[in-house]
Formats: sequence, C-alpha cells, structure tokens
Amino acid sequence: MGLIETADIMCHAVAQGLMSISDGENLWKRMKARRRRLPDGDFADVFRRVQDS
Repeated sequence: MGLIETADIMCHAVAQGLMSISDGENLWKRMKARRRRLPDGDFADVFRRVQDS
C-alpha cells in the first residue's frame, strides 16, 4: 500500500467538490506558513500535476 500525502487528500477533496481550488490554495499557504513539508509551488500547480498523472 502506498502513502497518502496531504496533497493527495486535498486534490481528492477538490475532485469530489468538497472544496474549491481557491480554498485549497488558502489552506496550502497557511500550512506553508507553519513550515509544513509540502511540495514546491502552490496548490494549483500540485492539483494540475496530480490531474495530469
């Protein structure tokens, strides 16, 4: 079984209509401000990468 990362959970929530990309972007910025280890870039970039794969 693979690891489920924060980005995966957030992208799934957007895909399911539970939150918008702008909501994800705001949450992403707050987590980065708290020095959470997240992929580089903003949430919209991460969402596009997940959708393309």
